[in-house]
Amino acid sequence: TCFAFEGMKMIGVKQGYECGLIYRVCCWLDALGIKYELKPKIRECVLYSHKKCVGDIIVKLDY
Repeated sequence: TCFAFEGMKMIGVKQGYECGLIYRVCCWLDALGIKYELKPKIRECVLYSHKKCVGDIIVKLDY
């Protein structure tokens, strides 16, 4: 389970909740200037919509 999803569920807003954890990681990468791709693009909690929390953050390193 996900602690963030459980919290949103407890306050009654699980539907329409956008994953704050993925958002935070992506903000860190943006702030550090690290290029990445998020697959799938997450617009909502995938634990709620797909019954499992799964995805990839693909870091693009330039050498």
